[in-house]
Amino acid sequence: MVHDCGYAEADRWRATRASAPNRVKLVPGMPTISRFFGIVIRMYHREHAPHFHVIFGDQWAAISIESLQIIEGWLSRRAAGLVLDWAELHREELMENWRLAEARQRLKPIRPLE
Repeated sequence: MVHDCGYAEADRWRATRASAPNRVKLVPGMPTISRFFGIVIRMYHREHAPHFHVIFGDQWAAISIESLQIIEGWLSRRAAGLVLDWAELHREELMENWRLAEARQRLKPIRPLE
């Protein structure tokens, strides 16, 4: 599956916490870079420190690319395990996308976990 990782799509999405803990709401600004097993991986260019966002149902988390630890939000053990396995396999691609995001260039899709 090919994903549009440009900022046209990004203008339609941004995952943030709503009033309820860990509830996801949609706001402009976050392109999708991968999807697998119902998990959506997104990255946003206007934030600090290299990280990516995960949306899985009503769960949401921000994960550091450098430490591969959840820095905000919460994921079930199963979802976190899948995402962290995927991120470990694609850490260099995630960092490349982070640099592209900072330069406000089109992000590259990253292969899903199979």
